[in-house]
Amino acid sequence: MTNMAEVADGLEDRKAQIRELRERFLREQSDAITQNDLFDPRDIAKVRKDDEYLQNFLLARPTPEAAYDMLVSALKWRKEFGVYDISESSLPVSMFEKGAMFAHNEDKEGHAILVFVAKLHKKDSSKYQELCRFLVFWLERLSTRNPGKQMTILFDMIESGLGNMDMDFIRFLINCFKNYFPNKLAYLLVYEMPWILNTAWKIIKTWLPPDSVKKIKFVNRNEIQQYIAPDQLATRMGGMDTFQYTYPPLPDDDLPNPSTPRGTPPESPNMVRANGEVTNNPSTRKVTFSADTKDSVRRRHSDSGAAGGDTKSDKGPLTPPSRHRQVQQLLSSSKRSAETTAHQGQLLKICPGDMLEFVNAEGAEVQQVLTLTNTTAGTVAFKVKTTSPEKYRVRPSSGPIAPGVSVDVNVFLQPGHQASTSRDKFLVLSMEVQQEVKNSAELTALWKSAAKGSVMEHRLRCTHLTQEAAELQEATPQGDMARLQKQVRDLAMTVGTISSTSQRLEENLSQSLRLQKLLVVLLLSLSLVLIYLLWSGGDSPTCDTASVTQQAAGHAAHHSL
Repeated sequence: MTNMAEVADGLEDRKAQIRELRERFLREQSDAITQNDLFDPRDIAKVRKDDEYLQNFLLARPTPEAAYDMLVSALKWRKEFGVYDISESSLPVSMFEKGAMFAHNEDKEGHAILVFVAKLHKKDSSKYQELCRFLVFWLERLSTRNPGKQMTILFDMIESGLGNMDMDFIRFLINCFKNYFPNKLAYLLVYEMPWILNTAWKIIKTWLPPDSVKKIKFVNRNEIQQYIAPDQLATRMGGMDTFQYTYPPLPDDDLPNPSTPRGTPPESPNMVRANGEVTNNPSTRKVTFSADTKDSVRRRHSDSGAAGGDTKSDKGPLTPPSRHRQVQQLLSSSKRSAETTAHQGQLLKICPGDMLEFVNAEGAEVQQVLTLTNTTAGTVAFKVKTTSPEKYRVRPSSGPIAPGVSVDVNVFLQPGHQASTSRDKFLVLSMEVQQEVKNSAELTALWKSAAKGSVMEHRLRCTHLTQEAAELQEATPQGDMARLQKQVRDLAMTVGTISSTSQRLEENLSQSLRLQKLLVVLLLSLSLVLIYLLWSGGDSPTCDTASVTQQAAGHAAHHSL
């Protein structure tokens, strides 16, 4: 009974501390909250309503005063760093494709694992800022998707060396957990660390507070299963998980959608008032496209046929012959090869050009590919929008396209929305770019400053095909052509990967040959120096020997006489 009473008293004390922390922050920062210049309204909303969020600050600092200072500092940093502006579409695709950092599986205590593959990372000061944004993207993503839970960082140090050790990045990682993501680090597992990096990690430990140092665990193949179960552990580490990282999609996309879905502005999910209160208003996410534009979507000849592909008649279930006729009507109005229906605009060739078709897959995500080809002599920027961002994920949703280059935009339809796709539309925006776009921030600024007349627009409708209709479509010559085109695109991607790999191998080989030549030159030089030293050092003894020999011969002749 005494223990239960102590626990109850402890909970009440914690609740009182949370209440005091919230009241103090809202009271002392009221002017900054009203002016909306130091804090993001979405963070203010969490302070108002999320006890667990405030509790993390109290757990991370020894006193309520220190917790308050940390809260103010962290929220200011989140606003300045633009945490809510970082999304998958705002980061370089190359960072996701490299596979150096990704979330996958959980440890034995249920903490999400963020994997960092050290051998795939090369320190590059020019990409440091983007790398930090990439890390914050993952930390915020895991924090949002796993409320109330900590996370585990797994440093995979297999085949890594000094060139892969980025002390500045690790310092930023530690500062994030230390100051901005309180009480979120469960473990920092360092797997198979090379002995040459021991000194570096000793330095890293000094950056951590004493209570956090014990969270760093140096593990090998035998010890790592103390923290991660075999079925959640990669086979290269002695586990049974055969997962191989590929992108897209992200490996944790089977989790609930994050607060900022791909392809939608950070402000879209909710309406935020100036005082920080958040009201749920899904209608604000809708985008309406006007119909009276020069580049409008080419409508189908029969809307009723397209809409009826997965519906039933009012008179009852369709008989097999009537259902077959309905499918044939659907296909007669919608099946064309992607190349035939491609739209050639002033800047981009868009394929398909009028309709995105999603094939029914029960309980699974459905993917469609939109290919954009730059047909101009200059760089073109694109952006893809939809009237229903809550249904779709678009990857990438924006970016630059070099002259003559094609970009595949992957459109994912979320499960459960297939029946209503006929009402959805997509808008492809494009404009010429006169300057080099170095990062997503520059691209965003270009879109904001673009004149209305310089932006080209093209609209596409959506439709839903049943599996039966899709199978019939694949059996046609048009279906064969579409399938062949997909195989050609896949082959082109494979060839590009092989080409880049071959280029890297050639560069490594050239570097090795240069080193070998340099080594041969050094060896020859050293040999010549040694020969010279031996030759010059041997002249004096030779002369002395000859002189002694002559003197001995003279003495011998004298005695003989």
